[in-house]
Amino acid sequence: MSKSKRVIELIPPDYGVMEERCEFTGFICPSCSGRGNHIEYAGKNSYMVECLRCGGSGKFRATVTIVWEGEKKGINPLVG
Repeated sequence: MSKSKRVIELIPPDYGVMEERCEFTGFICPSCSGRGNHIEYAGKNSYMVECLRCGGSGKFRATVTIVWEGEKKGINPLVG
């Protein structure tokens, strides 16, 4: 199966905003393959159930938050 990639090029702002939000839409739900529902079977009966992962839309969106801050030489925020 083919895959597509979306690439974000990061360039710090010249001035002003130090936090940015980017929204990317149109990703197909991997659980329902974009249908928005699943078929469930109960004995001889079948019925449609809304996909819990995408809420029935069949699609996802990604919100990416970028926070720009100065690097502090010699300080590792991951170490207590």
